[in-house]
Amino acid sequence: MIETFSSTFGDWKKLFSPLYPAAVNATPKSFNSGLVGKLAPPSSGPYWKMNGQYRNKGNQTLEIKFTVPNGNPVADNIVTVTTALLTRIGVKLDRVPVDTNKFFDDYIFAGKFEMSGFQWGYSATPASDLKSIFQMPTGSGKNISIYQNTGRTGSKQIDDYLNKAVGATDPAQVAANLNAADKLIFAEVNVDPIY
Repeated sequence: MIETFSSTFGDWKKLFSPLYPAAVNATPKSFNSGLVGKLAPPSSGPYWKMNGQYRNKGNQTLEIKFTVPNGNPVADNIVTVTTALLTRIGVKLDRVPVDTNKFFDDYIFAGKFEMSGFQWGYSATPASDLKSIFQMPTGSGKNISIYQNTGRTGSKQIDDYLNKAVGATDPAQVAANLNAADKLIFAEVNVDPIY
């Protein structure tokens, strides 16, 4: 399951910075490994403090709007699991149901969401699948093509590594290029595999 944010690491980092020490949030790498094997103290962070089930700052609850297609049992399960995971760290998830037929075009591809979850299609060629998910959008305005890059971020370097992976025939070269792309992709952090 993939969680996707409509913003980059810098914006995403701001959301979690009050929850974790600065050293953990300094870089994507430190965030990814900073708390492995440790639990953050329940009142960690200078601003958002646990107050009952959720974190609060003043009269505001730490809450993320989760856009989901209405009446979809798989999506309902994603919301249930994600709610359980985020509640454990004191973040309230606000379920925002939308018309299933408009979910991707009017919300996900249009970038009109804070957080959402869905599963991408996949095939026997994972390098090609990843390319459409992480390649940089092309065009602009009404002529923009985001492919499957719902966060609309990327870089020429990521595209280059993904293109090399897709074009390689040696499995070791495919893996090396995908690993190099993965490091750069995580630095953007607009798509976060939760489970």
